[in-house]
Amino acid sequence: MILSLLLLFLSAQYGIECAKFIKQNRIVGGAAANIEDFPWQVAIYTSNKYYCGGSIYSATVIITAAHCIETMYLDTLTVRAGSSYVDYGGVTRRVANGIYHRGFGEHNKYDIALLRLESRLPLGKGIQTIRLTKYTPAAGTRVTVSGWGLTHNKGSAAKRLLSVTMSIIDRSVCASSRYGYGSNIQDTMMCAVEPNKDACRGDSGGPLVANNELVGVVSWGFDCAHPRYPGVFADVAKLRDWIKMTSKVV
Repeated sequence: MILSLLLLFLSAQYGIECAKFIKQNRIVGGAAANIEDFPWQVAIYTSNKYYCGGSIYSATVIITAAHCIETMYLDTLTVRAGSSYVDYGGVTRRVANGIYHRGFGEHNKYDIALLRLESRLPLGKGIQTIRLTKYTPAAGTRVTVSGWGLTHNKGSAAKRLLSVTMSIIDRSVCASSRYGYGSNIQDTMMCAVEPNKDACRGDSGGPLVANNELVGVVSWGFDCAHPRYPGVFADVAKLRDWIKMTSKVV
């Protein structure tokens, strides 16, 4: 009863969408990375096929993008942690439950979700939690994104973890005529650019990190590493309260 009331409160105050039943739904220019340098990184699979990335918030809770789970059946999802390789090593856990933000929808606004694992991850070398930032990084901040996505727009997915460092640009600049997104850039989003470098399909849900804090979640973009279209990320500082409250009930 108490849990039910808490869920109702969170739904009203923070906007959550429970996913007991969920419908089915790259790093470009990067360098090979070791999981020990990105120990919060996980791979998410559907029916044993790599699908999205994620970040370890606690031993049982994973942060990812809403669009990664919105159309998925939770009982098909598993998570691999502690491996630099997408298809072996580390440890795997089945997903028990998931919640994505109730406001998620048009233009991928509120593109954030949490997954609860059936059993705890063995935290240690190569498997660690990541702190949430309290502040949206300023323009010019150097940030690093990692994942196993496509290595170029029409390429193949990476087998080894890759990472790339980019620079934050101001949200208003990202939405200006200098780039091609316009009003698609919402207040829960942030943008990062670097010539010939970007996240790409398959990196969705993965971490954007600065100073060992999670500042963004890979969300969307037109093409990959296109000069007119920066990478777009969910702004963790804007979604921090939702993550912290929802992690208690997922």
